[in-house]
Amino acid sequence: MKQRKPGALYLYRVPKLEDSTLAKPAIADERLRQSNHFIKLLSSTETLNAVSLPEARFLLWKLPWLIFSSISDSICVILGIKYNQIRPNRHARIMWENLLDETLTIVSKLPELQATQPRIDYFMRPSFRRKMWTYVFAQGANGSPWVKHVRLGAEPPVDYFNGYLVRRAEELGLNFKHNSMALEAVKARLNHRRWELRSHMLGVSQYMTDTDTVGGEQPAPSLDDDIDFDLD
Repeated sequence: MKQRKPGALYLYRVPKLEDSTLAKPAIADERLRQSNHFIKLLSSTETLNAVSLPEARFLLWKLPWLIFSSISDSICVILGIKYNQIRPNRHARIMWENLLDETLTIVSKLPELQATQPRIDYFMRPSFRRKMWTYVFAQGANGSPWVKHVRLGAEPPVDYFNGYLVRRAEELGLNFKHNSMALEAVKARLNHRRWELRSHMLGVSQYMTDTDTVGGEQPAPSLDDDIDFDLD
């Protein structure tokens, strides 16, 4: 393992599991004590540059990437295409827009963001939608890392992206049919790919013939370089 470039390790306190036998005040105290102790240990290693963030700030920092990946990467897996093949395909474009509309609705209702209306407005403005498309274009002929996972029979992180959005939408009583469809379709694609690998059916799937693992692709730009809201 080697460090590619200097950076920061952002951390926030994860809620206590629901099956805890502790009373709520004890849970809060335990969370604070354990989290502070863990962050202190990580902070003692200078190269990690660990930074503790409140949950709302951490969520705001991660949301642009979560939104982009849950939409674009899931479509790439479902259709077996690259990023630059989404826009020219009318049906893929409709899928993309539907997923974005639903995802932004879920994000705008997250309780963690309700205290800061300007930050909700940031995600709902047309400029954010344009930013998502700009990031799709910036990928060029790059293949989705989710597709590369599926090609190997490995599970992509769809449960942490679309699955997260589905869970939050359920909690809030919101519509999540498009993200649920994407979640199930990605898993169906993975199951089929694993069957192909077990059956040694080489060459029968588009995943075996596309060039997403061939060298020469340009590295993808980082969404973190273009976040225009203040996290302080």
